[in-house]
Amino acid sequence: MRAETAPIMSAMTAGDDSTTRGHLLPGFSYFEYQRIVCRDVLIPWLEEHLSLEGLLVGDFGAHHGGMVDALREDGRVAGAIGLELSEDVVASSPFVSDESFRLERADVLAPSSDIPKFDLVVLHEVLEHIPDYEHALAAIRSLLRERGQVFISFPPYYSAFGGHQQYARGAARFTPFVHLLPARLFYRVAEPGEQEYMTAEGAHEDLVSVRRTRLTLAAAECAFARARLDVVARDLFLVRPEYTIRYGLKARGAGVLGKLPLARELGVNGAFYLLRRAG
Repeated sequence: MRAETAPIMSAMTAGDDSTTRGHLLPGFSYFEYQRIVCRDVLIPWLEEHLSLEGLLVGDFGAHHGGMVDALREDGRVAGAIGLELSEDVVASSPFVSDESFRLERADVLAPSSDIPKFDLVVLHEVLEHIPDYEHALAAIRSLLRERGQVFISFPPYYSAFGGHQQYARGAARFTPFVHLLPARLFYRVAEPGEQEYMTAEGAHEDLVSVRRTRLTLAAAECAFARARLDVVARDLFLVRPEYTIRYGLKARGAGVLGKLPLARELGVNGAFYLLRRAG
């Protein structure tokens, strides 16, 4: 594990756009937030470990397709397809598809036969919402080309905000570890309101899916091995790089804490993995 995050931070603080200096301005759509995260966080991190030139990328759990749009704007990948489970989300997206970049409805657990094989699959904050994540990883592996790779990021469940309580309307959204309360009490104190990009009902479903999945670092790494996906690179964070965009907080690597089996599940608030097909 590398604790150094300077290349990410230098990329995020470059330029004159105030969003890249740390704050997602009020009124920004989730589509725009996705674009900024891909441009200022994911692309710089990926560049440290692989060349994007000429790749076909699949963004699984693409929501409105902002990441696909950022990849198109970057100009190096050959194409990208955003795959999103919700037909309503796809229909409401501002993304404009073309011959090489498109957004479509698809289920990662049951991908259709017309989905191509990818050089790189991206799951940014998606796997923690899939209780049957081992099935999902097997399906993803089947969609990789021979030298294909997978980028996965998620907040470990037992970390301070691993329950996605930021959806809550009241004080619970700012309360670390509140999601470790018994389910009935947690859902009561963390009742979500309308979100900028989802209904209150949809936010509640997200809370439930995260709680059902309870994805930890240890469980994820075991699942990667069972899916025959080798870890090429891993970065664990005390402060996730996305928090620079959301809240103006500087990203911080986990350092030694990321090597301590139990402590890291509580202290690591975000994990980035790059995986490739074993063998």
